Amino acid sequence: TMNAVSSAVADDLLRALKDLVGDRATAAAAVREHHSRGESYHTPAAPDLVVYPRTTAEISAIVRAAAERRVPIVAFGAGTSLEGQVLALHGGVCIDLSQMHQVLRVSVDDLDATVQAGVTHRQLNKHLANTGLTFFVDPGADATLGGMAAGGMFDLVGGGFHRYSVDDRWLVPHFEKMLYDNALLAST
Repeated sequence: TMNAVSSAVADDLLRALKDLVGDRATAAAAVREHHSRGESYHTPAAPDLVVYPRTTAEISAIVRAAAERRVPIVAFGAGTSLEGQVLALHGGVCIDLSQMHQVLRVSVDDLDATVQAGVTHRQLNKHLANTGLTFFVDPGADATLGGMAAGGMFDLVGGGFHRYSVDDRWLVPHFEKMLYDNALLAST
């Protein structure tokens, strides 16, 4: 790891994150080690801290706190990444989205669902069970929808998601994104 975060900065950020989310922020070695790898062949690279948000507002506050201290952030879904994007090559804070697992809304008429980033395809399909709808995308390993999106929009949307569609009118998913510089949200 080319860790660029000083221990003083990491300690200060940990205090700030604990003020935001309590015990859902940690610097425990075992937790950091778990978040140091996905399923890729790349050499593990551990973050300095791991935090488990439950809401978009918490993510915004976490990103803002990291940005104020110029600390890198890495998002972590289910840890099934094959591309290495969960590796904290420069240390920083890992935002583990596993506790953001709510299906917020389903519109059968619009063929649309609003989910938190930690929802897996299996969770969504269980929620859709009696609607006549199914989310067919299954990259294996029960990946999160947020991780599928983060793992390569060009592959999953431009060359991947649509391959699984059985509908003749494929609609591109919309995402909320967090901007690192000032923690603003942008929607597409």
